[in-house]
Amino acid sequence: METIKPDDLIVNSLTAFIKDVGNQYLLSRKDRKLDTEYLLKRFRTEGIGFVTKTLPAFGKHFDAALLAEKFASFPAFRRKRKSALPCFLYGLTRKVFDDNGTLRADSDPDAVRLVRQLSFLFYKLDLEYPQELVDDCIRNFVAVDEELTHCDNVTFGQAAYVFHAANLIERIFGTTDFEVLRPKPGPGQCATRTMHAKRFEPQFLFTKVHAVLPYYRYYYINSSHLLSSVHRYRNLPKRDESISRLAIVPKDSRGPRIICMEPPEFMWFQQGIKQIMVDTLEQHPLTRGHVNFTDQTINGKLALRASLSGNYATLDMKEASDRVSKSLVDLLFDQVPKLRDKLLALSTDYIEMPNGSLLASRKFAPMGSALCFPVMSVVHYALAVATIMVDHSLSEAKARRHVFVYGDDLIVTSKFANAMFGSFPLFGLMFNQAKSCYTGQFRESCGIDAFKGVDVTPLRIKRSAISKKDASSLSSWFAYHHGLWKRGLWHMAETIRSLIEAIAGKFPCKSESSSVLGWTTSLHQTSAYVRTQIGLPPEQPEGRITLARCRAGVRWNWKTQSHELKVRKSVSARPFASMIGCWERLLRAQLVIVEGSSAPLTKREYAKTAYSWIPLSAF
Repeated sequence: METIKPDDLIVNSLTAFIKDVGNQYLLSRKDRKLDTEYLLKRFRTEGIGFVTKTLPAFGKHFDAALLAEKFASFPAFRRKRKSALPCFLYGLTRKVFDDNGTLRADSDPDAVRLVRQLSFLFYKLDLEYPQELVDDCIRNFVAVDEELTHCDNVTFGQAAYVFHAANLIERIFGTTDFEVLRPKPGPGQCATRTMHAKRFEPQFLFTKVHAVLPYYRYYYINSSHLLSSVHRYRNLPKRDESISRLAIVPKDSRGPRIICMEPPEFMWFQQGIKQIMVDTLEQHPLTRGHVNFTDQTINGKLALRASLSGNYATLDMKEASDRVSKSLVDLLFDQVPKLRDKLLALSTDYIEMPNGSLLASRKFAPMGSALCFPVMSVVHYALAVATIMVDHSLSEAKARRHVFVYGDDLIVTSKFANAMFGSFPLFGLMFNQAKSCYTGQFRESCGIDAFKGVDVTPLRIKRSAISKKDASSLSSWFAYHHGLWKRGLWHMAETIRSLIEAIAGKFPCKSESSSVLGWTTSLHQTSAYVRTQIGLPPEQPEGRITLARCRAGVRWNWKTQSHELKVRKSVSARPFASMIGCWERLLRAQLVIVEGSSAPLTKREYAKTAYSWIPLSAF
């Protein structure tokens, strides 16, 4: 058996969840039975859509009730007699809302966590989706692009925001030297399908890029390297226009993710510009601690605190990467012409659609471009600060204190939230109202869902299959098991464990710090417990014990004078032997030395499992 059947996974998980809820809240046997039978009946009647669509819809309705502090009836679930609450999970929801639907003053965050856990457990399950859903996503992608005409001509209502935002961006990047950059190949696939090792040398000369970022300065180590390649350099095919390629990649049961694969030359320079922007934003006094890239816990902690105090609002942008237009970037970076010219040059002109047609893109950088995230963060931060300055007449120094940005996650002081809803749409930027929290005691930002100062983030199972040899799949399932265990959902954790071991075999118990693939069911796992599991007395000191007295998979290492256990670990696949020139190898080696990380020469790199012998002390 190589895969877990989704139906088996779902049925066993739903049954185990009700057991866990009953144990935590001492629900009556009757309530447990009714909830279990109801869940299984709905699932068998409606199919997998019940857990990927209906239950998540209930969870979103529940979240909206937390924000509005009032629970309204939900048509998909029958209402309990003489109560505004549904019969489904009534034992939990009544600990959050009273029978009139009003949020209780003593509402229980743990009950909120459990309701949301069940609602969103299979929300992101990676299942196949119909072609109609793919077509809808592509049509929406094109429709958003056609809408981006808001900044083609600056209106009177936009002018004040543009003025202050552009001034702020000029103060941030005005003294930054963007000529000294370290370009490198991008990690993902490119539009021309060029293998990774071949991206250290240009294939085409894009004239608009070459005008602001001369190839001879950034592709060649020194004059000797350039002279040895001068014939090839002079004969590079020239391109006046650039084309990225739209790709559909799996996301979850809700539909696919749309990305754009950039030309390798664009990826080369985008990586260099991106790193300078990120370093500047994280270190500059005007943005340090407020615009974040490497640490999203700052926004997460603010969300936790705001759910208790209500001081901050967490705002989520809708289609954020697709709504930052080239004209908007041109406006806001106008006072930093050296950076603006480079950014616009590295924005592709056309996007090749799956049917072969070309879309003249108004988007600055769709998902897939290395510049998408930093530019999006700067635009959101600058416009948010400008909005507070214009609408509330605060100085820039005071306005900056109220804004925190991590990509499309925006946190502002609650009293300024309504102003954002008024200014951002003027530039084509829209908010996801369902995920924007500015009232009540529920907040959501950077993967943290919080209620009354308690983390109520649900664990979401994404994978529906497992392979013995796929280390990433196994690691994900171990993470699901450990996450459920830490949340007190022990029956569900053991259900996951039994399903995995039925497919991939037995795994040892280990400590959390060990890199071995295995189970961590408690923070108190010790090597003594592992010794007991494999047949060695925990109190017996290390010494000579013959293999005949131990289970299979245990041996005595005479060199290290210790017992070893045969376990599975995650290892990198064998490198692909690529043939690249000496100069390109030297260029790659310099990147490795400067960054302290490897730039793989593999055509395709993936992780797999392999057996190895590990000393018991490693556990």
